[in-house]
Amino acid sequence: MPSLSISRWFRNNLEWIIHALVWLLYFSSIRTRWEVSWVDPGLHAGRPTPFAALVAPLVFYVNALLLIPRLLRRRRWWAYGCSLLLLTLLLESLRSGVMALAGPIQSWAAAFRTYFGQDMIFYLAVFWAIFVSTAYRFTKDWLVNLRVIDRLQAEKTSAELAFLKSQVDPHFLFNTLNTLYALALEEKAPQTADAIAQLGTLMRYSLHDAQADTLPLPKVLDFLEQYLALQRLRTSPHTQLYFERPAEEEVPPGTSIAPMLLIPFIENACKYGISPTTASEVRIRITFADGWLRLVVTNPVVARPAHSGGVGLTNARERLEHHYPNRHHLDIQSTDATYRVDLQIQLTP
Repeated sequence: MPSLSISRWFRNNLEWIIHALVWLLYFSSIRTRWEVSWVDPGLHAGRPTPFAALVAPLVFYVNALLLIPRLLRRRRWWAYGCSLLLLTLLLESLRSGVMALAGPIQSWAAAFRTYFGQDMIFYLAVFWAIFVSTAYRFTKDWLVNLRVIDRLQAEKTSAELAFLKSQVDPHFLFNTLNTLYALALEEKAPQTADAIAQLGTLMRYSLHDAQADTLPLPKVLDFLEQYLALQRLRTSPHTQLYFERPAEEEVPPGTSIAPMLLIPFIENACKYGISPTTASEVRIRITFADGWLRLVVTNPVVARPAHSGGVGLTNARERLEHHYPNRHHLDIQSTDATYRVDLQIQLTP
């Protein structure tokens, strides 16, 4: 069993083991005279100083682990460029300061004026680290996305197979609904007829429209409105179910969204926030501004799921990461009395 633990440890830490080996190879291959001077390029021109050699790993990890995820991936181009420039200037200032302490010049300002910008190999090390770390980060993210896509595709295929095994012929269902609709009209039950018509619309959306990669945002909002209309039929007079959506003129033409992405949060509120006997209030507000869609759902907690973090919400999180990586914010706040979801998605740049 110890061999299995060691093997598992190597698998879990393989990336960092490779990092360590690469940096060992890097330091063993560069020709630097560590015993002569840490910072002064004049003592061994043409060879990197130890300071310049050590700068490369620092710049590599700051860029790969901090600047690219927080700035470049979020398209904050100016902030990213300025951060790289500031990092380079800070390191060069530090080199000049070390020279002021270790060299013949005993003044930071004098060393800064004398040596600032003189070590070209230092700048080559910085630029090399920026280039390699950027290539590393984008390659790593690309491989991670490939694994996520493969996993989602496998889950989708499995779900489709399960659906095909259990589904009834949709044409039979629609014909049956049409028969029930006509029967409700004959018996003068208009509310029942409307509910059957709405159910047919929801089924048609789920079986056909939702198979597309994206759908027009107004169509998705219409689906949510019809879903909530059906939910109101089962609520007591004491239940208040509010739904607010953006006006038609607030949504630019061509704005689309991945289907079935918002419904899990609304379905969760209706399932666990509506009581058939006591008063409850569920508020659903959807707005759209500056290319960002925002969904805020607030509901009381009248029932709790057997397992926290249900399949629907878990799948919704994964689909958000897949369709809108670094373009969404999801904040869920849960207490004993209330449950609040705040979801923001950038639909258009």
